Amino acid sequence: MGDAALLPLAFLPPGREVVVRGLAGGRGMRRRLTDMGIAPGAKVRVVRNDGHGPLLMALGEARLAVGRGVALKIMVEEV
Repeated sequence: MGDAALLPLAFLPPGREVVVRGLAGGRGMRRRLTDMGIAPGAKVRVVRNDGHGPLLMALGEARLAVGRGVALKIMVEEV
């Protein structure tokens, strides 16, 4: 992890590339996110984050939308 601080994905502006470092929440939510490819070590880019409504992210060629509450539980580190 280095010296970089972890922060929730929901706090990042569009265009920011990050690495997922942890998933908070229950087993079901962590499993759902992992099944979508959002797992520790995955590199994602924020595509849209208006500060309200769903957050849109890019994971490789895929585009994924997650709710604001879920985005607050995806802990990331800037690349």
